[in-house]
Amino acid sequence: MEVWRVLKPEGTFVILPLAWITGQAIHERGAAWLFHVTGQAPPWDERILEPIRKIGFQTRVEWITLRSSKLLVILADKANLL
Repeated sequence: MEVWRVLKPEGTFVILPLAWITGQAIHERGAAWLFHVTGQAPPWDERILEPIRKIGFQTRVEWITLRSSKLLVILADKANLL
């Protein structure tokens, strides 16, 4: 993966793969429903981390909750192999 090559030793690669609309206003609920039925807001699956870990990254997951949404952030640390 190109990110591994260009990232400094002990650097962190930040990935925002998923976000869910959680607001209760009618337009937010409509958008959340639409994203759900079209597959744009799939459920979280830990297996997403496997390819990143195989490259050598150490991963951790953080959830960020905002007023009308919930974000999933993956932090992939470049392992120090020296």
